[in-house]
Amino acid sequence: MNPKIKKTLLLILKVGISLTLFYLVFKKIDVDSVVNIVLNTQLGYLCVAILFFIISQIISSYRLNYLFHSQDFQLSQLSNLKLYLLGMFYNFFVPGGVGGDAFKVYLLNKNFKWKSKNILKLVFIDRLIGLAAIACIVYLIIAIYPAIIGSLIHNFADYNLWFVLLFPVIIASGQQITSKLFKVPLKQFYYTLLYSVIIQGMQIISVVFITLALGISTEMYYLYIFVFLLSSVFSVISFAGIGIREFLFFEMSIHFSLDQNTAVTIGTLFTLITAFISIFGIYYHFKKPSLSLQDINGS
Repeated sequence: MNPKIKKTLLLILKVGISLTLFYLVFKKIDVDSVVNIVLNTQLGYLCVAILFFIISQIISSYRLNYLFHSQDFQLSQLSNLKLYLLGMFYNFFVPGGVGGDAFKVYLLNKNFKWKSKNILKLVFIDRLIGLAAIACIVYLIIAIYPAIIGSLIHNFADYNLWFVLLFPVIIASGQQITSKLFKVPLKQFYYTLLYSVIIQGMQIISVVFITLALGISTEMYYLYIFVFLLSSVFSVISFAGIGIREFLFFEMSIHFSLDQNTAVTIGTLFTLITAFISIFGIYYHFKKPSLSLQDINGS
């Protein structure tokens, strides 16, 4: 199949999934109530949520640049931040256009003649280990709060100790697989994984402050965090995570008897925060970023 046709069909599928899930969710909830909840959010907490999301993206850009530097692609951090913001804009606002990662690869190849294949490999490793970090945190949440899936798996709590003990084995197995398939050194894998865990930690804090902004007072924050992390994993099947995040929050609210409108609002606000930050990348869409290499003094 022609790559362009394949890419177009994949985009249509993702947009279709997003629109379908979005429709199914907002058909079943009180839209006016959701709008009212959004309009009455506590701006102080919401600003803190935005701040932690920004921090997560800055650290995420450092993670990718760490991988670049590990392969002697000495891109300056300022240039990397410009590319990262541009990539966020493309990923969120340019359906049908070149993807954010692909455009970063194109610009790096054009400016420094770096091989596109090698850069794409590092970008893929960056994404893959990022997903691995999310999976690790989800795994730990299930281990600490087995009630999350206890109603789905009979007597799951009886096996919880084994579930916990398997964690380091799974991590080590992931490192070995990554090493065999992508030749990622042990140190590079664990450093990138650490970056990824910190990134997710910042986004988890962002979600907690979103719940505070909505006036949610509950000891069940772990449920919202669990669903948020799941939506981050499954966002690859939708466009920019739109629809899938709201759908999972809606289903969680039904399963655990939480307020459906409020749960969906959490997902919607996170999507809006992502859009708000991503739109600043439009500056580098119209004015292509000037890129430079890091000098010997590290500047």
